[in-house]
Amino acid sequence: MNSNPGSTRSPNDFPGGTQTARIIAALDALKAHGGGTLELAADTISLPNTNTWTITESIVLASNTTLYLNHCRLKLADGVYDTIIRNEGIVIDEANPNGFARELKRDSNIKIIGSGIDSAFIEGPDIQYAAPHPVRGGKPVPWIGDYFGWRTISILFANVHGYEIGGFSMRKTTCWAISQEHGCEDMHIHDIDFLTTVKNGDGIDFRKGCRNGLVERITGACADDVIACTALGGFTDFPKKTVNSNEYYNFPLEVGGRSARIEDDVIENIEIRDIKASSKCHTIICLAGGGPKVRNITATDVEDNMTYAALQVVAVYTGYGTSAASGDISNVHMKNIISNNSPMTLLVNAPLENSSFDAVVQRKAGGKTYQIQPPYDTQMKNVRITDAAH
Repeated sequence: MNSNPGSTRSPNDFPGGTQTARIIAALDALKAHGGGTLELAADTISLPNTNTWTITESIVLASNTTLYLNHCRLKLADGVYDTIIRNEGIVIDEANPNGFARELKRDSNIKIIGSGIDSAFIEGPDIQYAAPHPVRGGKPVPWIGDYFGWRTISILFANVHGYEIGGFSMRKTTCWAISQEHGCEDMHIHDIDFLTTVKNGDGIDFRKGCRNGLVERITGACADDVIACTALGGFTDFPKKTVNSNEYYNFPLEVGGRSARIEDDVIENIEIRDIKASSKCHTIICLAGGGPKVRNITATDVEDNMTYAALQVVAVYTGYGTSAASGDISNVHMKNIISNNSPMTLLVNAPLENSSFDAVVQRKAGGKTYQIQPPYDTQMKNVRITDAAH
């Protein structure tokens, strides 16, 4: 494991209190010395000893900190409404604790590393948090999925530079597994196996303001998109009633809201490779709408598995309010995109510029290799699809 320099501490060094309190004490000790590694392995204090660490509030990681999951399970306790891990720079607005952050301070050099996908696990609760609906009231309902905001996300980073996440499996999420936004740069996300079953059960989400990242060796199955590059304008006030249903976006899903300058709301320079995962929606999406842009995205060797059948393996599209304009999605280059179990390998349903898709393969009987949806079929600018085979 390539961890941060400095000392290594364990919650076992702090024998008093709950598992959560001991983890916080270990992190405080590391922060006091400028950083280091928090190792979660066997809990030798609790009786009986256990390799499961159950937390009642989010782990908050400061700069220069490594969280090392050494043959253990990190689990959110039943009935807790919170992220599992987030960075310290997300400064909560105490007057509106489920709303936009009061500030996104910059953090750097954070690592979440596991001993391997078969031995290290990050897991949501067995029993999800439930309470009366924030708008409608009534009987308790599970607070899961995008309607219930950023606290449903398992790992949330905002304005973090130079970080690494990988080497574990994720299970029992309550919305997106990993989300990054607003100033996240120079990330390496790798060797993660997902199994998600809930609404909005994405794997890895890049939101507005993410750039310069590498994603590789991702496996498993997601109830929603496995990897999403999603740049949407978003709402500025909550709750917000949905257009086509009697539901509400009760709290923001992006803790940083919308940037003051639209040029900051860009997702760019993301490399994706060696993805073998299935989805009920898509394996990879590039999605823009309302002004923010997605550009310079590359993907190679992307293949679905047989757990779920996606709508498409790859989709480039727009929607969710104001549609993308010409130039909002550009320089998307993908190669070796394979469908084994999805009815379509590639869908383009947005204006697209200066992009290429090579070796697009459909192996499912009766499936379609690709489609460019009208009216965008006449609006492509320098877009090539080559070696598309069934």
